[in-house]
Amino acid sequence: MEKKTMKKNTFLSLAIALLSVASSTVLYAQPGFDFNNRHLAQSNSLNPAFIPQYGFTLGGGFLTNLYSPAFSAKDIFDPALDAESTIRDFIRDPKKAIGMQGYVTIDLLHASLKVKRNYFAFNSSLHAGVEVALPKDLVGLAMFGNAEYRDRPAMIDFSGNKINMYAEQKITFARQITNQLSVGASYSMLNGIADFSINKAYASIKTDTSAESFYGLEFGAGADIRYSLLGVNIEQLLRDTNGSYNPEEIVANNAAKLMANNKGRTLGLGAVYRLNEHFRFSASATNIGSITWNLGAEQFKLADATFRFSGIDTAMQDSLSNLGDIFLDTLKNTFAYSTISGGSYVQKFRPRIVLGIEYFLTPRTYLQLLGGTGFGLNGDKSFLTVNAHQELWELVDLRVGLTRFDFQNPTHTLTVGASLNMGPFQPWFNVSTSGFIAPIDNVRYFSLRMGFNLNIGWCKDRDNDGVKDRKDSCRKTWGARTNSGCPLGYLGPAMKYDGTDGTLIDSSLIMYIDTTPQKDYRAKPKKVDEATLIVEKVDSNGSTSSSTADTTSGSTDSATVQGSNPYAIDEGSNTGKPSKKKAKAPKKSKAKAVDLNDAMY
Repeated sequence: MEKKTMKKNTFLSLAIALLSVASSTVLYAQPGFDFNNRHLAQSNSLNPAFIPQYGFTLGGGFLTNLYSPAFSAKDIFDPALDAESTIRDFIRDPKKAIGMQGYVTIDLLHASLKVKRNYFAFNSSLHAGVEVALPKDLVGLAMFGNAEYRDRPAMIDFSGNKINMYAEQKITFARQITNQLSVGASYSMLNGIADFSINKAYASIKTDTSAESFYGLEFGAGADIRYSLLGVNIEQLLRDTNGSYNPEEIVANNAAKLMANNKGRTLGLGAVYRLNEHFRFSASATNIGSITWNLGAEQFKLADATFRFSGIDTAMQDSLSNLGDIFLDTLKNTFAYSTISGGSYVQKFRPRIVLGIEYFLTPRTYLQLLGGTGFGLNGDKSFLTVNAHQELWELVDLRVGLTRFDFQNPTHTLTVGASLNMGPFQPWFNVSTSGFIAPIDNVRYFSLRMGFNLNIGWCKDRDNDGVKDRKDSCRKTWGARTNSGCPLGYLGPAMKYDGTDGTLIDSSLIMYIDTTPQKDYRAKPKKVDEATLIVEKVDSNGSTSSSTADTTSGSTDSATVQGSNPYAIDEGSNTGKPSKKKAKAPKKSKAKAVDLNDAMY
């Protein structure tokens, strides 16, 4: 007997410990510091298309989160009401519930590699989530008895309680398609560890107070429970009376079988589009997939039914001695139950969709507006966030944001995140809570995420255009990768900054851009042997002198210009012969002069 008690206590202690750890943590809280942060490699996990700037990263971290959808301390300890009125208002309000969702994610390893336009990432993590839902009518029955439920049934409802644990191995590939667009995809291999889900489990009790049947009672019940707990059978554990059932031994024997069982997979897709130096758009759909639980999978179902007890017929004196057996047989026939063992069931995930718009005030200061759905333990939560991000040089990143989470039971949270980019070493954190903007007794949300990265291949990029400063001809101005980091239409390779005072090495250049619509010669390809670029050189007195550049030879009359301007090319006449005339400056009505100093500062 002592051995049996010890085994059950051990199993119970493990279950309580798991509940205690997980209940202090919510499944995938809304994005915060990890959304489109170029200095944080983990941003690629949220959107597979986002490409951080570091060449190689090794890191790890964790996320812990706690969320109470419809319950806070104020609901029980309201100073404006006495205890009885507070509890009565709470149990009568259909929007209130005693429940809590928790989630913890441990990133065991995050590794990423950037090769030119390509980005590869691998992430290994563990996920554990729990939801605790307690029937508030139990509190009502304890406080007021059945007098509180004369006009309605008391619902003893445990639906929604669950525990879920699984391991994830994810690979991601992203590519910069054009100067503006990058796309990416991720594939995750999942291995389920443990799952216990009470989709439905309730009992209702209603007292009949009519004069005809004063002692009448009405019972209702239904259940749908499924679990896979490393081969442990809860029904056999509860029926064990001699201590022969050993759950610890079963768990130990089945732990080695996890890699071959409880398998699943998820997919993710993403895209990031940089419209210009001010606007960036992003979209992602991740967590598309499922897990098939088959290791010791069990399902228990109880059909919805109602049983009415109207009293005892005292004329049936011969049956009174068997009253207990008659009552149990009636319940068994009314509430038929079934158990399915040795099968499998599928846990489907709800896709997590995130859309974002970003506005860059400067290359280091920008605002974010993002929203998403598919979050929370059951994937039924949505959010809307506004973030402000500031880079202090490239040593510190700061971000603050305001979020509206869960539109059915809205919670407003304030988020603060930061990272220290100290060469290869990068500690970072993100904390989000409603406690920053709500009284302490009304806090329903808390999230903490932190980690540490080792970054190699750090390169300065002050204008945030993806081109390293040492290769960026316009390193103070956002530009195109294919034009040496300068805006399209400007002489990227020719625009070199002085290393001491940040000015151009040579005198300023004024370039005429021909805005006259060009004829389309794509139908009849033409050979162009010679073309000329019109450039004016500005001296210290502000006067200009014209010069011409032959783009076929790269020489000029008065200045040497690297690169070419596609807008100032004379493609010859329609005869197919190259023009021998030098290109002339266009008329003022059809051309405009652009000062490159103004354009780049």
